Amino acid sequence: MSTIIKFFSSILIILLGFFMFLTCIITVSFRIDADEFKADVIAEIEDSNFNAAVINHCKQQASDNGYTLDVTNCTYDADNNIQLAEVLLTYNLDVPFFGINSTKEVRGIAR
Repeated sequence: MSTIIKFFSSILIILLGFFMFLTCIITVSFRIDADEFKADVIAEIEDSNFNAAVINHCKQQASDNGYTLDVTNCTYDADNNIQLAEVLLTYNLDVPFFGINSTKEVRGIAR
C-alpha cells in the first residue's frame, strides 16, 4: 500500500515540476517576443527619421499584436527636429493555470 502512495506522490511532484517549467518557458517566450518587437519598432522609427506616420503605424501594429506602445519624444534640436525618443512597450502576461496575470514593460531608446 505504501508503494502505491509513494508512486502517485512521485507522479504528482513530477507533474507539478513540469507545469512550473512550462510556465517559465511561456514567460520567457512572451519576453523574447516583446523584445524582438521593441527592437523592430526602434529600427523602424530610426530609419524613418522619427516620422509621425511611421510611429502611428507602429502603435497600430502593436495594438494588433496585443501590446501597448508609447513613444515619448525626448530631445529636439534647434529646428525642433526629434533627436531621441523613448519607446515603452507594455504587454500582459497571463498564465491561467497558476493564476499569473501581470503587466510587463520593455523600454528602449530610438536615436
